[in-house]
Amino acid sequence: MEKYYKVLLIDDEAEIREGMAFRIPWEQLGLTICGTAENGVEALELAEKHHPDIIITDIQMPFMDGLTFIQKAQKMLPLSKFIVFSGYERFEYAQKAVSLHVTEYLLKPFSSQELVEVLIHTKNEMLREKQQRRDIERLQQQFQENLPLLRQSFLLSCLSGLATEESIEQQSESFQLMANNYYSLLLFDTGNLKHASHFKGKEALYMISIKQFVNEKLSQLLVNDTFIFGDYVVSLLPLALDFDVDLLMKHVNEICREVSRENGEMVVAGLSQSVAGLAQLPFAYEQAQDALAYSYRLDRQEWFATYIQDVTQATDLIILSEKEERQLTNLLKLGSERDLEERIATIFQEIKDKHLSFQNYRVYLIEHVTLLLRVVTSYDYDPQQVFQEEIMKKIAVLDKLSLEEMADWFLEKCTQLNQSIQMSTLDSGKAAINKAKWLVKERYQDPDLSIEDISQELFLSSAYFSSIFKKETGQSFISYLTEERLKQAVRLLETSTDKNYMIAEKVGYSEPNYFSYVFKKHYGLSPSKYRAQRLTV
Repeated sequence: MEKYYKVLLIDDEAEIREGMAFRIPWEQLGLTICGTAENGVEALELAEKHHPDIIITDIQMPFMDGLTFIQKAQKMLPLSKFIVFSGYERFEYAQKAVSLHVTEYLLKPFSSQELVEVLIHTKNEMLREKQQRRDIERLQQQFQENLPLLRQSFLLSCLSGLATEESIEQQSESFQLMANNYYSLLLFDTGNLKHASHFKGKEALYMISIKQFVNEKLSQLLVNDTFIFGDYVVSLLPLALDFDVDLLMKHVNEICREVSRENGEMVVAGLSQSVAGLAQLPFAYEQAQDALAYSYRLDRQEWFATYIQDVTQATDLIILSEKEERQLTNLLKLGSERDLEERIATIFQEIKDKHLSFQNYRVYLIEHVTLLLRVVTSYDYDPQQVFQEEIMKKIAVLDKLSLEEMADWFLEKCTQLNQSIQMSTLDSGKAAINKAKWLVKERYQDPDLSIEDISQELFLSSAYFSSIFKKETGQSFISYLTEERLKQAVRLLETSTDKNYMIAEKVGYSEPNYFSYVFKKHYGLSPSKYRAQRLTV
């Protein structure tokens, strides 16, 4: 079945919108209209909801012009194509459109045939981009010819913890890297190839195709080194401390969404905090893995990527570098009871198979119990309350317990801690949403109130706050704020004699005409008619 690309139409003139909607053979072109809007503000809401592939917009519109809309929409949908049209032949419009990387610029009036030709050209360009990523022959040639570069090998040694600080200092300049710069690591888990049929028999090329796509799209935002490391595609990002992480996470989320949609494999990502210097990359790698582990639990209809700062409960958490301890830490935080049971069964089977001495057995278990206590401390929990006993006393009587009894006890303690963490995470998310709702009720009168203001007050990134708000309430923050303002407007219409422009100002709308537009769209009649109707009841 042919895949239809989604198109969003924006023009303040209904006749033009309807003309484009009914005179263009959309289905024959492999396109489908996902929505229409009469201004940039309404279009932003539709773009966030439908994620259109192609956006066709006028420039001159009320409330928000087309060029301003494009600037905002590109941050949300960096992979979408934009077609702009205008009835004004002004050089500065065309110049601004070029600077925004608009695909096509049309002057009114234009014929249906002209628009069809532009749409065909735009779709072909999108197909070419897609085909380039799927060009198996090209990928095969690159796979055979492009051996790992010295720069990549150096970064892999830093990431693995094999490079000494002295060698990093000596070699980083030769590879055009700053040894003491601030870096973050971004990990992409690329799935298991069950559905990417076009790579069947050439599985190694699948990772290369994603690596190239990630590198290309991230390069639109910042310099990056992207390479394959084990089962991950890894991007090394030189990030200043004041870098806009929200913008980066939206970009990463769109990358994951596009790769998942094209290949049928669910791709998720995790971003670490910035670390000072290449020698700290192993620590950043562990953070990125923690963030990635959380991404598996996200609602992947909307969000695919996690920034570690959004889920870390304590900044002084020390994560051991050993693989087994890191794996257990991740399971304690985000794993299921079954995952924990399987992991603990493996641990105790290993003890049994290796026939450890009692002393070695004691040390090995103390290491695992200490890890439990370290995780408890990082969340500021009371160990006695979580475990319902003093667990160090158990260590003192190891010689009185069988291996099976100790395994059952350890599984019970891990399960108790896992449940406490998951309940805490759920409660903290609900608490944040409740506070956000309270802040809206307190500050809805402020016309500049935004999702960024609320998320900053909650000490969360706007991307993460937007995700948990929609998951908890079933609607976007903007929709919730609009409903609250309109509810207050209705109250004033029914209980006061204030003019419409006064009510608009009191409920957070600096533009009375836009207030009337939003009110009528929501209730089906203007504020004045609503008041008149209530008075006659």
